[in-house]
Amino acid sequence: DFKRILGKNYLYPLRSMLRATRGHVLLEVDFKSAELAAMAWCSQDPKFIEDVTRNLLPEDHPDYIDLHSQTAVRAFKLNCPMTKKGLQSINMEHLRTGAKGVNFGVPYQVGAEAVARKCKEEGTEVAVSECQALIDGYFELYPLTFPYLEDCKQSVTEPGWMCNSFLRFRRFAVTDDKSKIAEQERQACNFPIQ
Repeated sequence: DFKRILGKNYLYPLRSMLRATRGHVLLEVDFKSAELAAMAWCSQDPKFIEDVTRNLLPEDHPDYIDLHSQTAVRAFKLNCPMTKKGLQSINMEHLRTGAKGVNFGVPYQVGAEAVARKCKEEGTEVAVSECQALIDGYFELYPLTFPYLEDCKQSVTEPGWMCNSFLRFRRFAVTDDKSKIAEQERQACNFPIQ
């Protein structure tokens, strides 16, 4: 995005502008499916916890599952393995992209149109109706995430705060403005609590 915005003035990649002080190193770590694991544990959905655990296995392990492929295959009741290659084999790989948008978007309360738009930005066409089916399939597969998210949203108005597993507090502004309440509810859904 920076390159697109700055055009010819974009001279160096953003990460090249960051450097460690002498005698130190910078380390970047990406925990596989960390957001999904947090949602699984916080919602206490046993199927979700099991699936996230299986997703962390090596891809050649017999119990490994690809969460995004699984969401797509189950939502559309497809007859293929729950893997990237399985979806590719039936020309349905685009559904995995949509499922990934759904899986990571649920805590942000994204809707089908937002998922479809995000997929298009990534170069994949996924119909809004397909995205809605993926969202419905997600909540069918992991039913305890819905009441967990509803509890998070309720916290915005009663009691007006949340405390997460790390004893960090998130307080919400008292307001009658429905759009501000909705924004705070989206924020609450992305503040993992147990």
